Amino acid sequence: MYATLYTLGIHFRSAQHTVPTSATLQVLVMFMWVYVIMLTVGYSSNLTAFLTVARSPPGVNTFLQLYQSSLTIYGLGPFFGILMAASTISHIRVRL
Repeated sequence: MYATLYTLGIHFRSAQHTVPTSATLQVLVMFMWVYVIMLTVGYSSNLTAFLTVARSPPGVNTFLQLYQSSLTIYGLGPFFGILMAASTISHIRVRL
């Protein structure tokens, strides 16, 4: 029970006044300490990266979103422009 409380204290970064006396509990606490250090460093690093990195704007997923955006539509050759101009859907038709 003491080792469980000791490792719980490690998770919350609470100072412990006594250390385990048996060798088995010392090894267990040592492995738990390494585990907790990796867990807290990984969590805090991920949280820091999440809060400091600027998010990219959402991408265009549909033809309607492309039509409503101010983006210029480019293509290789006249093939796609002719197909889009012949479309029956109004937001796919482009001016040639």
